[in-house]
Amino acid sequence: MKSGDIEYRYRMHWADWLQWAVHIVGKTQGKGRILVLTAILGMLGVFLAKQGLEQGALFWADSVWSLLVFPIFLCFPWALTTAVIWRQSCRRQPSESLVLRLKEDRMILEGAGIREVLLDDFCGCERAGGLLLVKHRGIGEEVYYSLLPRRVFQEPGEEEKFLEELERRARESRQKETKDENVPWDEGIETGPTEKKYGSADLCPSGCYRYSLDEEGLAHMLAVYQAAGRERQRKGIRAGVFLAAGVCLTASAALFWLLSWQGLLLLLLFGPMARLFTGRRVYSEQDFLEAVKAGNYSHMLGEWQVDLSGDLICARVNDRQCLIGWKGLEEVLLVEDTYVLSYGGNRTSQISVPVSALAGSSGEQEFLERCGEQGLKPPGEAVRIPNAKKAGSRGRKFYRIALTTALIFLAFRSLWPRISVNLKPVSLEEQRSILEELGFGIPEELMEEIRQWMEEEGAYREYVERTPFYELLLGLAQPKWDQETWEVTAFPEQAYWFDWEAWDVEGSYEEILKGVESLSAGELRFEQIVTDWSGASWENGTGRIKLTFTCNGKPCSMSLQVSHDWLDNSVIKKLNGILAQLPGREGDRWIYACDDGGQGAILFYRDRAWARKFEKRTGIELYFR
Repeated sequence: MKSGDIEYRYRMHWADWLQWAVHIVGKTQGKGRILVLTAILGMLGVFLAKQGLEQGALFWADSVWSLLVFPIFLCFPWALTTAVIWRQSCRRQPSESLVLRLKEDRMILEGAGIREVLLDDFCGCERAGGLLLVKHRGIGEEVYYSLLPRRVFQEPGEEEKFLEELERRARESRQKETKDENVPWDEGIETGPTEKKYGSADLCPSGCYRYSLDEEGLAHMLAVYQAAGRERQRKGIRAGVFLAAGVCLTASAALFWLLSWQGLLLLLLFGPMARLFTGRRVYSEQDFLEAVKAGNYSHMLGEWQVDLSGDLICARVNDRQCLIGWKGLEEVLLVEDTYVLSYGGNRTSQISVPVSALAGSSGEQEFLERCGEQGLKPPGEAVRIPNAKKAGSRGRKFYRIALTTALIFLAFRSLWPRISVNLKPVSLEEQRSILEELGFGIPEELMEEIRQWMEEEGAYREYVERTPFYELLLGLAQPKWDQETWEVTAFPEQAYWFDWEAWDVEGSYEEILKGVESLSAGELRFEQIVTDWSGASWENGTGRIKLTFTCNGKPCSMSLQVSHDWLDNSVIKKLNGILAQLPGREGDRWIYACDDGGQGAILFYRDRAWARKFEKRTGIELYFR
């Protein structure tokens, strides 16, 4: 590769911007990755613990669904940040032909604006998928990226040669800068007809502005940049992005956590969670002053010079220089007592000129006219620097941990109906007393049968006392079958049990309706039950069936999913929806369900007050599955 000018022409595609957004979020939002990893490991631990404690498998759909959906919702702030950065990046630079030109001492970027980067500010390269990210410092200590698609390197080894040449030129530029470090930076720079030097004590020529920043002045300037950036972000916000995100969140919450107080609280937590993990903290001038005194932003202290007289805007401070083109700049913001040049996207440059450096009203008018000649919008009302309160990082970390813990807890509560597992054993007599307090009648024959099994098998005693109430409820909820035909001859009246994995799928839905009818003690009547199987493919175990019937004389129907020999677990929720629309129905009685410790369900037909008392006294969660 020759040592002359090196040039690459390219276009940025949407996939390039997406890789860039993922890379940046991965570097700036590393806390999001820690959050997701913690959530996944936590779910895996709880899942394995539940498997061991329950001595049997949960209904597989609940387990798999929770493991898949929970990380997705925890990743939402990270994914939303990536989407916003991608959209802003696409808008920031159009897909016109872009040029990266490497000269002896600088790198020139042309396209949506012109920017020159001195090679002594070069500080390395990174690869992000199909992108090569060239890192360089600005006037301050922040690191900026220039993007170059790796597809521009068509010859084998061309990319490595480019990087070697870039590093060589940067090294030579730094060595030259070191040799000249004792020479004043303004020496030999002519100002034109006025024969004045920029670094002299005399006034600068037209279009050139000088000012000095001490520690307090720099802290104020950093607060100006922050306020300008927030103002550009406010202008750049598009309601459609947040409206779409809000609709998705609301729809998801309604789908997965309908009628659940945990779900509503979880939805409310998403706002501060997204703000905490994606938003930027607002710093006060005192915060910036402490950072400057601690040695940060040291390159920005000293004499500043901003030259607007040429085709490129040149800003210099000490031995640092920033060159940018007028193209791409959109407006001038007035932040209290400082003018800041802003780009078309929701970002600002670090090119600013205090009003005090404009030498009166005539100089200020000339500055605004010069900006107007370049097509920049004039400043509107002055932007105020927010009076941010000093916020400690420890409090912010504690708030982040508390929100994360609450989010994980509520998501488990909402997505994963819990099974009561008591560390302290509950005797069979105490279980009977609590269930009778809830209105159940426990036959003595059932008690004697369970006692006998507990005496014969120690493991069974452990199960009954460590997972209380399930054996008694299952004893009450079992229907009676004909031992020869295996048809149900009588349905229980206090609770009804069925298995989600049905041995006779065709008759199971009718049995569920009859079981609910028995629980209602005549309040509900299900008649004319017809199952249409024409939409089902039994060979593939897929399709849908249509169940039609009358409930208290009203024609009703529901569509149910076919999944081999597994029943559609939305049938309970759909039945409750039908009950809500029955004309003339009185009371507050609904179909409640709980897991049975395995892959079945136990149904109850009770009111909400009873359901709350049941959950409180037994520790078993009821749900509208």
